[in-house]
Amino acid sequence: MLLTAIGDGDQKSFEILFTHYYTPFGHYIHRLLEDRSLTEDVLQETFLKIWIHREKLPAITSFKDYLFILIRNRVYNLLKQRAKDYILFAPLDETNVHALVEPQEKEDKVELEAYYALIEAEVEKLPVQQQKIFKLAKIEKLKYEQIAQQLNLSVETVRKHLYLANKTLRDHLRGREGEFILLIATALLTK
Repeated sequence: MLLTAIGDGDQKSFEILFTHYYTPFGHYIHRLLEDRSLTEDVLQETFLKIWIHREKLPAITSFKDYLFILIRNRVYNLLKQRAKDYILFAPLDETNVHALVEPQEKEDKVELEAYYALIEAEVEKLPVQQQKIFKLAKIEKLKYEQIAQQLNLSVETVRKHLYLANKTLRDHLRGREGEFILLIATALLTK
């Protein structure tokens, strides 16, 4: 009955549904992401998506399962992106290089350093604001709120610039990583 009312556009029913599931699913997401801001973003994005497609709700037999699948998929995509970003944009230092390659693999080490140099060169080509935000997020590991406060921007602006920077870098680096990136991915994801 509640889903039917929401399907018909009843905002009060939607608020009841939102309030009922917000906390338990919030705890679940936070355990996986370990980031309060990102947890709230996932919840808000998911419930916004549910509201936008509310006409489908009356056909759903188990809303809890439906919500779980939506959230699980969103969290999975975020974790996958986080792993991909870490692999591509982790700062290069001697510790990383030695952890990834054995001394006899000097050619691979040179190739790895060349790849990091390529990433750094591509970062320098980004628009100034995207560069700043990218470096604060990926190198200094600041949260969106911290970056927004430091640069006097909204969190949404920070998120948008970081998204654009990541997209640009992925587009420019696609196809250039070579076989050694598989070595990096394997080494980093198995630690």
